[in-house]
Amino acid sequence: MSLKKSILLNLTKYLSNNHKESFQEVAGRNSPDYKKILVLSTTAIGDTLLSTPVFRALRREFPQATIKVIVQKKFIPLFADNPHVDGFIPLPKGFFEFFKIVKMLKRDQFQVALVLHVSDPLPVYLAEFAKIPLIIGYPPDQETARFFSCSVPPPIDKHVIFHRLAVLEAIKPCHSAWSHRLILPFAAISSAEIYKKHGLPGSGKMTLIGFQPGASKEFKMWPKENFIKLGVKLVEYDEKIVIVVLGSKAEKKRCKKIVQGIGQKDRVISLCGLISLKELPAIVSSLQCLVTNDTGTMHIAIALQVPTVSLFVPTSHEGIGPIQDTGIHQIISRPRPCADRCVTKKCTENPSCMSLLPVEEVLEATLNSVKYENRSL
Repeated sequence: MSLKKSILLNLTKYLSNNHKESFQEVAGRNSPDYKKILVLSTTAIGDTLLSTPVFRALRREFPQATIKVIVQKKFIPLFADNPHVDGFIPLPKGFFEFFKIVKMLKRDQFQVALVLHVSDPLPVYLAEFAKIPLIIGYPPDQETARFFSCSVPPPIDKHVIFHRLAVLEAIKPCHSAWSHRLILPFAAISSAEIYKKHGLPGSGKMTLIGFQPGASKEFKMWPKENFIKLGVKLVEYDEKIVIVVLGSKAEKKRCKKIVQGIGQKDRVISLCGLISLKELPAIVSSLQCLVTNDTGTMHIAIALQVPTVSLFVPTSHEGIGPIQDTGIHQIISRPRPCADRCVTKKCTENPSCMSLLPVEEVLEATLNSVKYENRSL
């Protein structure tokens, strides 16, 4: 057993001796007009973007409230300009930082913590140690489920945005319609400065098509050989097409092989591992289309109304794909070959189901996204 897990289990034993008031007890005694609200959304970029409709709905329903959100520290620059949030709190990395954040949360005297998406139980312990009266949402495990004043079951067969909004609905059952649009404002950066810094052609001169070949797990990645074939066909199709390859530092090896496989260095620009998270929205906003696996960059493009061709097999586009501006987003998918036996994140046997998506179909969708007239491919 890891040290972290051991400490968390001991914390559970300590906290389990404390009486946790029920949702009905606290909500019945307090005014429903909450003034201090904490939100927990501590997983990946895409998951946090999928929580932004809740941020806006919270501000609409509780306009005078102080609303703060706990997220992963490295993602804060991406969300810092959100107009509906008063502040972002970094998820602590160690137990020294843990108690520092607990002290901060106690000082702010939050009345309710909304748990939208956490895979690590640590954020729930933060809320419990800070003695926040109400903890509402999705428990990450059985150990922390006892700390929840109200556990909100996800709506069946609904996009995860509606799962998030259901958590808010627990404290605001009577409300007008809430928007499900993702929100990602970003600080204005000179386009000319961005293009010059990263070697991109000037706006309007070329057709920029983005490739996002990586993802959080191998099982969600379209084969790099397919990205190479797609890239070759695109640069042959039109001399004005330039491919911009995006990815993290951890994906540099994969991206390098794709760039080398396509060839034509003047027509393929790799920004993999070279741009900051704060720069990423500005780069994505310059694209005419993004061909992408199910990953955070896909959600950034959706939020910025950039056309996408998104690729799904083991994960469900109905649950996490685009549901706004659907006219500009094209989805290429196939049923899971493993059906109900699909283990997604636990797939270790050289996952290959993404290879079911043919290059020709992705090519056609990409050309349609940038509005080329139909002609022989």
